Amino acid sequence: GYATETIHGDLSQAQRDRVMRRFRSGQAEILIATDVAARGLDIPDVSHVINFDAPESPETYVHRIGRTGRAGKGGNAITLVTRREIRLINTIERVTKAKIQFRPLPTASDVNERRREQLKEIVSKAVAGSDDYESYLDPVRELAEEHDAVDLAAAILRLYAEETGRATTEEA
Repeated sequence: GYATETIHGDLSQAQRDRVMRRFRSGQAEILIATDVAARGLDIPDVSHVINFDAPESPETYVHRIGRTGRAGKGGNAITLVTRREIRLINTIERVTKAKIQFRPLPTASDVNERRREQLKEIVSKAVAGSDDYESYLDPVRELAEEHDAVDLAAAILRLYAEETGRATTEEA
């Protein structure tokens, strides 16, 4: 559900230019790039850099995360690492004199709970913020005569979540 572009060494210059135009203009929200393809890219206002793997060296790490926080602006760098790569991250900390916070990845249960909380917030704001849902009251009242109101609301939330891509996955 996200507008995404990729950039890598196999693209022609015209293709690279098209990808970068789409990303800079906001037509693409996410840019996925290989290390080599990302070199030399000057992109303002990058809020996050997510490293799928640990960089090979502290210099590579600094280059990767340098896409964020330009011109005094803030940014976040997230690096996914395995236990075996923690020593490399410790080396990067030492060389860059920066503290890297280690956090576990959220579980499927954590993600599902967050999605449910977001849905609750959306519904609460809709109920509190306006009355432009009046045209839906009659069908809801009719359905409430046939079904329990809580079951009805839960089914509507599930349908909305599936339609918007906010659906939770089945928990084990």
